[in-house]
Amino acid sequence: MSAPYITITSLLSPLFLVSACSDANFPDEDLAEGWSIESHSNDADPDYDIVFPSNTVQRLDIFISSENYNSMQDEMTTLQGEFGVGG
Repeated sequence: MSAPYITITSLLSPLFLVSACSDANFPDEDLAEGWSIESHSNDADPDYDIVFPSNTVQRLDIFISSENYNSMQDEMTTLQGEFGVGG
C-alpha cells in the first residue's frame, strides 16, 4: 500500500466510527413501544430506579424465530460438530 492511502484511511476511519454512533441514526418514529431517546440513548442520564426498581422483578423475554433457531443450530454443528458427540 502507498503511504497516502494509509494516511487517508487512518484519518477517515475515526470520522466514520464517530458518525455511526450519533443519535441522528435513532429517529423517534422507528422506536419500539415504550422506548424513547431518554430511555435508550447513550446521551441520556441513566435512571436506575426505572431499570432496577427495588420492588419489582423485571422480565426479559428473548424471542428467536424457528428460522433463526435452525440457522444457529446449523452454525453450531458446523463449528463444533454433531450434538451429543464428545470431543
